[in-house]
Amino acid sequence: MNRRLLMVALAVMLALVGTGAVYLYAKQADSRAVAGSKAADVLIVQKQIPAGTPVRTIMTGGYLLSDHVPATSAPSSAITTISAEQADLVATSDMQPGQIVLRQSFGTLVPTTSGLIIPNGMLAVSFSVATPADVAGYVQPGSQVAIFDTYTPPAQAGAAADATANKATKLLLSRVQVLAVSAGAPKSTDKAVGNPTLLVTAALNQADAERLIHEQSTGSMYLALLSQTSKTGPSPGVDTLGKLGPVFPATTSTSR
Repeated sequence: MNRRLLMVALAVMLALVGTGAVYLYAKQADSRAVAGSKAADVLIVQKQIPAGTPVRTIMTGGYLLSDHVPATSAPSSAITTISAEQADLVATSDMQPGQIVLRQSFGTLVPTTSGLIIPNGMLAVSFSVATPADVAGYVQPGSQVAIFDTYTPPAQAGAAADATANKATKLLLSRVQVLAVSAGAPKSTDKAVGNPTLLVTAALNQADAERLIHEQSTGSMYLALLSQTSKTGPSPGVDTLGKLGPVFPATTSTSR
């Protein structure tokens, strides 16, 4: 008799446990269904937004539309409005119609150098030289060059009338890193007919950039290709009248 009562009690207990499990499962399923039926507010792209478009333009240009999506379909980083703090940002990538706008869709404007690697703290400055002054075209990206300048020095007080014909040549920049050039090294020593120019882009600090830009418009520059052991240094330069330094010093033989 006791054994029969024990079996009955066990059966009742198992029935209660099973009923509770079914109840809990049904309750959880109902909660999931309710959550799935809830709507979340989001911003939807209405027309394509190119990368770099200012947020201020996006806000006033009819690019976005407020909409509702099921809560389970809304990304956790979806935004419902654009705050004042975001007004100075830009779109970080192209955004297509129908796309949900995320917090990371906007960021600060990052200037691009189109693949040109500029050393830290330096400026990229381009200048042109005639091909006879480009070391036969062997100046290449990564080269180190010295830049010489030939210019008309200012006339000195009391100088002769022909002083205006004086020309001077002086080292302008002792060692400059070349970032890019407009032509490759020649395959032979033959040069094309004419006198084309080579466009050179170099890395400079501000002071050297100012000097180079000024001399580009007032003088004529000449390049010298450097090795790791090449030596350059301060020099008064040379000029036709010998005011800075004679083109042919007295110690130089005059025989030709």
